[in-house]
Amino acid sequence: PLAWTLIRAHDKCGLLRAGPLALLATGLTFLASSPFVVLDRAHFLRDIGFDRVLASEGLLGASGAASGWHTLGALGRDLAPVAAILAIFGLGLVLWRDRRLPGAAAMTMAGLAFLAPAMFSPLRFERYLLGVIPAAALLAGLAASFVLTRLTRFTGRARGMVGATLALAIALPALASALAMAVDSPVSTQRQSLEWCA
Repeated sequence: PLAWTLIRAHDKCGLLRAGPLALLATGLTFLASSPFVVLDRAHFLRDIGFDRVLASEGLLGASGAASGWHTLGALGRDLAPVAAILAIFGLGLVLWRDRRLPGAAAMTMAGLAFLAPAMFSPLRFERYLLGVIPAAALLAGLAASFVLTRLTRFTGRARGMVGATLALAIALPALASALAMAVDSPVSTQRQSLEWCA
């Protein structure tokens, strides 16, 4: 996404000029958020290896096969039906009208960069979708805005009613899901893992 943005803004010269600095900033950010890579490299590599062992034994939600459909299903449930359909429509808009939507392609690539590894990984952790949901929500919003601007036959008040209905169709399932999760909060993955370790 960063390379795409630099090329679109400054052609290839911008990428050659700012690319190395961007890669350096990315590397420093990773090291700042994962200091054990430098401070205790042996411990870091052992932890990574242990995660691989657990995954290969079918733990950590691993199924032995890529979790693509499971991941897409989880994303669809998180977004709810209306927002999921709008996100797909928004992706089509980005592919079709990229030149008229500055930043949309970079945002979409960032979301896909999080989604692709989660789909091809055998691990089934819904938290991997944390970086996908904001991009999908923005795509859904883009599609909703596109739909509302095309309702030229409606008056201003009627268009407002359609917009409010669309907003409720997006927000209410998300609210219901959040409330259900709040009720089940004692049964968290952290508590389950502690009980499993005990």
